[in-house]
Amino acid sequence: MKKVLLSVFIVVSCFALVGCAKKTEESNEGKIIELTVYSDPSAGYNWTHKLSKEGIVKVTTDYKQGSCPKEWDNCGGEQTYTLTALKPGKVTLKLTYIFTNDPKKYTKTAVYKIRVDKKLEIHETHYGDYFEGKED
Repeated sequence: MKKVLLSVFIVVSCFALVGCAKKTEESNEGKIIELTVYSDPSAGYNWTHKLSKEGIVKVTTDYKQGSCPKEWDNCGGEQTYTLTALKPGKVTLKLTYIFTNDPKKYTKTAVYKIRVDKKLEIHETHYGDYFEGKED
């Protein structure tokens, strides 16, 4: 039974690995979108982020633990990056998912090309090995 649950969790986790952008409401500063990616800090995997330049978007992040069977000690969840448009321009957001105990063992990147237009609408495209080399 545990093997079946683990197999189901792995399959679901693989589908959850693809980060998606979800347009949300306006804030007082500008339009916002959310980028959500799978994360498992309980197993030593963490996301870091870096902007190519400041002042185009503001980035905040939040982690929500997923629900897991009670016989499991821990499980992953979702890391959400909220981008708020500040002014028109282009910026690159690079997310890096690493195994903190040994970054050489496992590292994946997700790169988002962000464009903020004059209406402060945010447009994004993404690529990187986190998305299995597929460019959108």
